[in-house]
Amino acid sequence: MSEGPECLLGFTVPHGELFNVKTAHTVFTGMTQQGKTTAVEAVLRRQETRKTLVFLTKRGEKTFADAERITPFYRERFDWEYVRSLLEASMKERLKFETPWIIRICKQAQHELAISGKDLAKLSPGEGLRVVRKLLATMLTSEKGLRDLDRNMYTLLAAYIDKVLPTLESAASQLTDTLTLMPGINCMDLTGWYTHEEVQMLIIRSCMEVILEKENDVSVALPEAWKMLPQNRNTPVKLYFEKFIREGATNGNYLYIDAQDLGGVDKTPLRQVSVWIMGRMMEANEVARLLKQTLGLKVPAEEVQTLPLGHFMVAMGEAVKKVYVLPYDVPESAGAAVAWGSRSPESVRDEYLKPRSVEVEDLVWKEKFEEEKR
Repeated sequence: MSEGPECLLGFTVPHGELFNVKTAHTVFTGMTQQGKTTAVEAVLRRQETRKTLVFLTKRGEKTFADAERITPFYRERFDWEYVRSLLEASMKERLKFETPWIIRICKQAQHELAISGKDLAKLSPGEGLRVVRKLLATMLTSEKGLRDLDRNMYTLLAAYIDKVLPTLESAASQLTDTLTLMPGINCMDLTGWYTHEEVQMLIIRSCMEVILEKENDVSVALPEAWKMLPQNRNTPVKLYFEKFIREGATNGNYLYIDAQDLGGVDKTPLRQVSVWIMGRMMEANEVARLLKQTLGLKVPAEEVQTLPLGHFMVAMGEAVKKVYVLPYDVPESAGAAVAWGSRSPESVRDEYLKPRSVEVEDLVWKEKFEEEKR
């Protein structure tokens, strides 16, 4: 697997030596409020010459608050694999028995659009699903010779689509059909669809698809891996995650995966990850599973369970180092002092990070207030 240039991660503990990390497919894990998100932001911000695409998916996200916001990008598709993964994400259950009916109705919808002269590459959000839904309605009302099994399956598929389609169509005015990435941090805010994860997944998938097709030297920060890559069912983004992690490195495109734990995450594509940055975790079974997953590392579970704020076990190849990750815009001297043990990580947080985050948050809310007033 090819890898990009290195960038500063932090300082080794307890010697305080500078520690650089490779630009490669990377997983960050650990409990919330223990410095994981700060570590992700620090690494991505130091990749100044690269394009970086960050997705914000959770309400209350405060990371990258001062980064450039770009409009969410979406490209419509409705091949049968896409439709099945979309319905599985919406219903949070695996669809297997229904697959032949999904294939049949999607191929018929594509045929209808081809006859009408529609360009399948330029459909508006939800347009393809709307055609599928109309065909289902026609079958259920006019075809009296349908077998009971067929009628039941088409009724079920119609109910699934009715759950997804309104949200997708209502989102159309907030989406763009072009993805333009500038050098530095490009932040795509998807928190407006916090309760509609399937829409978030469709947008993320569309972005990954275009990056694989056209872009070079792009870092993509993928949040909430347990939602995007569940073990026992498909999601709209899962196939492209696997494709990205297997093929992206050829053109310098890398994934940065942020996950509190990997218990419910599909492990197959994660075997392609070459950098693991593991923060504090308390659950013993999860720690043991993670250490086994990362090349069978011989690290005591207690060491991971007792990591202080901002400290991580970093596995890169066969080497494992305990590292204090230097937050972005914090002096190196302060980071080295934490690694040596002469300064607490909490003191660095309170001196350098809290004032900045409060200031940024106040600015964001001030802008929202002014906009509402206008």
